[in-house]
Amino acid sequence: MAGCLLGVQAPAFAKYIQLDGVADVKTIYSRGCSNIQDTAEMAKQTGIDIVIYNDRARDSIQYGVFPLKRLLKKTYEEQSILNTSPNVYLSNINEKNKQFRETLLISGTDVSPFYYWTGSVFKKDLVAHNWGKRLSIIGLPSGEDFEQLPILDSNFSMKYTGELFNPILGFGFLLIVTLVMIFKDYYRQASVPLAILFVLLLFNNHPFRSSPVDQYNGDQGIKPYQEVIDYAVSKGAMVFWNDLGAVNGKREWGPVKLETEAHPEDLVLSQNYTGFQAVGDEPVAVTEPGNVWDHVLKEYQRGGRSHPVWGYGANDFQCAGESGPIFGATRTVFLVREKSRAAVMDAMRKGRMYAVRQPGPARLSLDEFTVKDVATGKKATLGEQLVSTDSPEISFKIHSTDGKEKRVRVFLIRNGQVVKRESVVLPHELKWIDTGVDKSQPAYYRLNVIASPVDHLVANPIFVKFGKTASVVASVATLETKTPVFEKPEEPEAPSAESPKPPEVTRSQKIENPQVAKLEVPTAPKVAKTPKPAPVPTIVQKPVPPVVVKTPQPPKVDSPTPATQERYVRVLIDGVSLKEGPGAVFPEMKKVNKGDRLVFVRRTTVRFNDKVWLVVKSGGHMAYVWEGLVETE
Repeated sequence: MAGCLLGVQAPAFAKYIQLDGVADVKTIYSRGCSNIQDTAEMAKQTGIDIVIYNDRARDSIQYGVFPLKRLLKKTYEEQSILNTSPNVYLSNINEKNKQFRETLLISGTDVSPFYYWTGSVFKKDLVAHNWGKRLSIIGLPSGEDFEQLPILDSNFSMKYTGELFNPILGFGFLLIVTLVMIFKDYYRQASVPLAILFVLLLFNNHPFRSSPVDQYNGDQGIKPYQEVIDYAVSKGAMVFWNDLGAVNGKREWGPVKLETEAHPEDLVLSQNYTGFQAVGDEPVAVTEPGNVWDHVLKEYQRGGRSHPVWGYGANDFQCAGESGPIFGATRTVFLVREKSRAAVMDAMRKGRMYAVRQPGPARLSLDEFTVKDVATGKKATLGEQLVSTDSPEISFKIHSTDGKEKRVRVFLIRNGQVVKRESVVLPHELKWIDTGVDKSQPAYYRLNVIASPVDHLVANPIFVKFGKTASVVASVATLETKTPVFEKPEEPEAPSAESPKPPEVTRSQKIENPQVAKLEVPTAPKVAKTPKPAPVPTIVQKPVPPVVVKTPQPPKVDSPTPATQERYVRVLIDGVSLKEGPGAVFPEMKKVNKGDRLVFVRRTTVRFNDKVWLVVKSGGHMAYVWEGLVETE
């Protein structure tokens, strides 16, 4: 909330104010029940500073009959921005922005770039796959940019005429031949129907399509999604992956079945996006220590990505008073220097934000999260990078905004491993020098705080490099984009000769073998024999009255939960390469030999030769192996 100028903040935090934002809000422009004004009023009443709208760009699904699939088709369509007017949508948000000066209203759109069909309309077993894979695009500056989004079933576009032109050349030639036959009066009874057919085929296969792919040729891998990401970034917008767990992955739309599997591997397969939904109505597994988020953050550290991947909270609000997410139940809290649209967009692009899920009006508040060089006192906070001369000091302060005590579990994560885990009562603060960090390589620290599955906090990472001179980089590398002009208001490697060999592919190719990442999972923590008492929190009242010291309870260290029965796979041949992602393009983690047992974690969506890549665990670390090289015990 705008009033969150917390007197307890440290200098790195104190230079910012915290603004509560609600992202992924639907309105009557798509699947929502409220208009822009209604949602702005709700924000005002609940003390929310920012509303980020995320109405669907195009909400339709289409099936056609061979050979005229684009002419003889059935379309199911709901209200969306593109079948109303993108310009009306943007101007309405801008107009209400001027009216509600205390609330920032920011435009975005929810995009489903691709789906593909299996089954038959005649057998009544049609299934549309991956329709629920969704991207949230924030900050497209103009209506024309919405209209040219490279998604299925959308507007005419000249962008892909080059690569889509070749198929019509053959039909054009055949049409000319039949027209000559008609003119010469050769086989007129046959040539006239053929000419009509070729005209229809020319129209059916026109090259002025909105996407370079279609829904009738199977899974196209990451290509359609990367196409949308690259397009949005070129327009100066930000892109976030939403609902990676596919919470509502199976449902029906009329007689058609929609199926979307969990797809966390897409964080690994795709490039240049801004972030992903780290907090929502359901817990998000990829934020757990050592999971996919940590893999892509380490990719950035190794130079495999141009910028880090940030987490944000997506509310997915549609209708008040109905079943579904409550307005403001999931929030993104932005650290900004001023309350303006430009400042919020900058914080989102640079990771100066944390995400919370709250069960009621009160939420968890991160009053401080910094990494300090002890020798010089220089500090960095969320999304920033510190160059430290020695072991860094990590500090954080957390409280509940209702001022009540609350027990939470705190996980301080360094490079995917939990280095500090406590069960404490809020308010709580910690100062801890990480003497165990390997100073020969860069590190990052991030924070998860959990009171319950519907009451938790996920903070973006702080990066640390080690050198002889300490310094703070206000933000780490960010993707260079075209600066948009906004309308006012301003405010498996081949294992051996006898083994099956997955194809050598690049990430930009169609990938039939899913990719996920090296996931380093920490081993279960040992129960301390004598837990140390938590540091004594100091509560400083405004302006600066005497320090009130609250006697803390000793931290309760959680005992490891009993392990569930594990499933195993056994390696079939010698020299099998375990990969950091689901595909031969990814680096090798290690080799395993015939008879070795690996803990089975899950199947991915990446397929090769009718078999998928599996996520397995070996030596406490997650890796990927092609299903054709192992057997289930």
